[in-house]
Amino acid sequence: MAKKNIFFIHGAWGSKNSFNYISESLYTSKKYSKLINDIIYYEYDNSRKSIKDIISDARDMLCSTGRDSIVIGHSMGGLIALSLEPEDPTSKIITIASPLSGLRVPKLTELFLSFREPSLNDIMYHSSFINTLHKSCYTKPIHNIISIKGFNPFIYEPSDGVISISSQLNWIPNNAKVTKIKSSHHEILQNEEVIDIIKETLIDG
Repeated sequence: MAKKNIFFIHGAWGSKNSFNYISESLYTSKKYSKLINDIIYYEYDNSRKSIKDIISDARDMLCSTGRDSIVIGHSMGGLIALSLEPEDPTSKIITIASPLSGLRVPKLTELFLSFREPSLNDIMYHSSFINTLHKSCYTKPIHNIISIKGFNPFIYEPSDGVISISSQLNWIPNNAKVTKIKSSHHEILQNEEVIDIIKETLIDG
């Protein structure tokens, strides 16, 4: 069985450290570590770059590896991962707690976020970026992991503590598998069910 890279993409204001537990769990298991060629982390600063520039840089890094990669994105990173689906090195995609249908927040909150963090405009439900994602046809295996436990007093519907559950479920890629996990937005990266899904994806080749 050919080895694969794992290409991690963190969420907004995150870093590669988000995936420390997952990486350690994979590397310390002989059964699964032998299936991995390399673990690669794409890091970005969403406060300084547009989503278009972030995706362009991620594409360059992914394509420079020249090897089949399982692309795994958390939160905003999952949206970036979906954008990399057409690239040759992408073999499979896993999104974790990603607002696949785009962020939908009260108008006053949206205005505040637009002023405080302009890059979030790129992933609002009405953005051209989200519309493009939704119009795309996906052919490679995709697994969307949905976090369904948490609370945020500023989100007036069920959420994982950071984004609404509906933002994760209202749109799903045409060929995606969906798994709901009772975990909050950040704790899901330490969830054993997530690690099991990644391990199964490695074994499936």
